[in-house]
Amino acid sequence: MADLASAKRMNRLLQGDVGSGKTIVAVFAIFACITAGYQVALMVPTEILAQQHMNKIVAILEPLGVRCALLTSSTKLNEKKEIYRELKDGIINLVIGTHAIIQDPVIFKKLGLVIIDEQHRFGVDQRKQLLNKGKMVDILAMSATPIPRTLALSVYGENSVSEIHQMPLGRKKVISYWITSDSLRKLLTLMNEQLEQGFQIYVVAPLIAESDKLHLKNAETLYKKMALYFGSDKVALLHGKMGSSQKSDIMDAFIHGSIKILITTSVIEVGVDVANANMMIIFNC
Repeated sequence: MADLASAKRMNRLLQGDVGSGKTIVAVFAIFACITAGYQVALMVPTEILAQQHMNKIVAILEPLGVRCALLTSSTKLNEKKEIYRELKDGIINLVIGTHAIIQDPVIFKKLGLVIIDEQHRFGVDQRKQLLNKGKMVDILAMSATPIPRTLALSVYGENSVSEIHQMPLGRKKVISYWITSDSLRKLLTLMNEQLEQGFQIYVVAPLIAESDKLHLKNAETLYKKMALYFGSDKVALLHGKMGSSQKSDIMDAFIHGSIKILITTSVIEVGVDVANANMMIIFNC
């Protein structure tokens, strides 16, 4: 908050482990900026994460009179035009989106704060494009895994760093296992135990489909096998080549618990939050 109140431009990295509370810190900064008369842009790398942020932040800020909008490549053209107009007129206080918010038609009336979640997923030019949409815009970058360039900038004084060291109350220690390919029965037993306790499971593969060049597990084959073993009503497949609406529907079903096992790829690596998912299996890690 001191950075926001300062005459100097804020350039701060907020670093914390997954689930440590980076988003709620960002919400405080958003509300402080909006109540001071400025607009805020929150840029994230994927549509799934954008929708997740939208749902959470709207629930907190809309009752306080904050006007929020979601802008991604999947947003319908008529909706985009309306968002462009309301951003330019200053009606929208907060826009949450993907790379779509750095496009030329996006013009802000008074942009004061840019928040970049999973900042390591964006290039320097992309971040610069967004910052150029305002004057002396404050920057808050958030990441659990900052890239070497960001760390170097922090060391040499161009970035300030805030770290969240504590996890929320009740957060249990993560237990990791390494299982070889000849111990899959043990893996299936562990999965069944989680399902019987009412939890959900992520299964992550490095490839979407089978490859002649890479001898690695792929999501499509794993989906067929696990759907056969656990039942097709409990298992779903999610990857980056699917359409946005299809991905959104599958993710919503997983969030609401109708899907118990989600077979996926690295598309879910950035900030996707499903509290009931208590187990993650990563093949060929």
